[in-house]
Amino acid sequence: SPEIKINNNYVNVGEKKISIEDKIYLKEKLQEAKLFIKNISYRNNTLLLLSKCIVHRQKKFFDHGIENLIPMNLKEMADDIGVHESTISRLTNGKYMQTPFGVFELKFFFSAAIKSEDGNNLSSTSVIEKIKKIIMSENKKHPLSDNKIKDMLKKEGIKIARRTVSKYRESLKIESSAGRKLK
Repeated sequence: SPEIKINNNYVNVGEKKISIEDKIYLKEKLQEAKLFIKNISYRNNTLLLLSKCIVHRQKKFFDHGIENLIPMNLKEMADDIGVHESTISRLTNGKYMQTPFGVFELKFFFSAAIKSEDGNNLSSTSVIEKIKKIIMSENKKHPLSDNKIKDMLKKEGIKIARRTVSKYRESLKIESSAGRKLK
């Protein structure tokens, strides 16, 4: 971020011959400007700290892609960097990070956990990505039903309901197997 400074012409005006009311007004506004600069600096430092924590926690994602995203919530991150959960929520809104796999809003890195059969937690985002890859690689003349996709995921140790597969597929704006079938 560019450095924000107060113009010296305004800082030095107090030394010139001006009325007491003007000096008081100027002193008040300079204090507000200094506080504003301090708050912007704090926000930038917190955003940098949050970004570093995301990169550290999501190392598998940065090395191998979306399917390796781990579940993370705002509270965990807030505790890690010593701020309130609402601060993390505000910081992630409308901020983006460039990764080897594209540009993502910081909110992307926070997702619900789905417990796998081996006891590990998977990110719902990584499960959605697996569903997308399964559908993209299916035989278009014989597309897979949501139930078959559910069974394929179960073989990988991911136990989710058919309706969850359907919900995730719809979130990707992908039609049902009947709609995807090529004639």
